[in-house]
Amino acid sequence: FIESLNTNSKCLLAGLSETYAKCHRLYLELHNQQDAELLHEWRKRIKDLQHQHEMVSALLPSDLFAASENIDLLTERLGRDQDLNNLRLWMNQDGVSQNHSVMEIERITDHIEEMRKQLQAEIDQIAGEIFSVSPEIFQKKLGEIS
Repeated sequence: FIESLNTNSKCLLAGLSETYAKCHRLYLELHNQQDAELLHEWRKRIKDLQHQHEMVSALLPSDLFAASENIDLLTERLGRDQDLNNLRLWMNQDGVSQNHSVMEIERITDHIEEMRKQLQAEIDQIAGEIFSVSPEIFQKKLGEIS
């Protein structure tokens, strides 16, 4: 199906290249500053990359992405991290703290933070594999597809 879209496939590949560059830039920014909004934006762009990759995967050389499963895994891990962060925030709300002791809440939030640290190490490893190719090289390789 994609092969029959000769002119449109170039447009799809250009969009994929642009999204990859955005994700790559946000990945590097997150190494310089840990920011919840930046992480959330990166997660949304990774989701875009996942969907675009699914659409054009038949056109892509196998060495272009580390492995398509890695994009799916990264998306899943980022979602879990966000869920854990939301749980941590919820645990610190007044209504919750009125029903539980400070020690219980601290124990649970400490456990959540430990889980997030492990997840974030996994996320960094997976993302490092996906974004080991610079956006310029990625774009160049996409340009070689005819």
